[in-house]
Amino acid sequence: MCNVHVAELLRVMFVSLCTLTAGGEKAEDEGWLLGTSELQLQLHNSESPPIRIDTLPDAQRYSVKVQSMNYCAKTEDVCEVCQCSAIRVKVLDREQGSCEVREQGECGWPYLPHQFLEFFTEAPHFTYCAFIVDLFSAAGSGGWEGVGRASILPQQLTAEAGTLILTVFSPQLLPIGTITFTYLLVHPVRDYPSIHRTHHSYANYWKKHKRPLDVGHRGLGDSYHGKEEL
Repeated sequence: MCNVHVAELLRVMFVSLCTLTAGGEKAEDEGWLLGTSELQLQLHNSESPPIRIDTLPDAQRYSVKVQSMNYCAKTEDVCEVCQCSAIRVKVLDREQGSCEVREQGECGWPYLPHQFLEFFTEAPHFTYCAFIVDLFSAAGSGGWEGVGRASILPQQLTAEAGTLILTVFSPQLLPIGTITFTYLLVHPVRDYPSIHRTHHSYANYWKKHKRPLDVGHRGLGDSYHGKEEL
């Protein structure tokens, strides 16, 4: 999974933008996060199976759905509305070498051991946002049936990255297992206009002021005192 993590770290400062192609179809491009933060909830079995339900066999197939909701502590006088965007899921398949962004269905998105699922959303901040994680298991009829539910509170997202081990409760509110996410919280680029100004660029500074330094052929002898060949 190392390659997957490197690929994710290379894009954590980006957000998808829709542009129109020549044929009138929408295509996704990458741009900088400017006014919102992004939360990525990652489900994978890099170290151990992320879903453990004591009442079901280990080989059981699951589907996971993540939804946002308003959260306000009783100690706060004024609470804002959670402004999370629609939560989508990125499906990275190690066997096929593919990566696709999908919309969640009524029962979320199926999890397979060889896949890396990333649920992501954007918001100005996540102070007043909680998340409900619904877990479904494969039914005999080919559909899905509810197994239990877990929750993520904003107090659990204090670090920029970490691991969340969530207790799954049955519909009868009994603890039946756990689901484990790794998460990454990406903040927008600060002072965006100034960091891209080019009047302090030193691309041509050494050409005008300094003479280049001849360092020779590194590891193969210097430029002027090499051994003559016979």
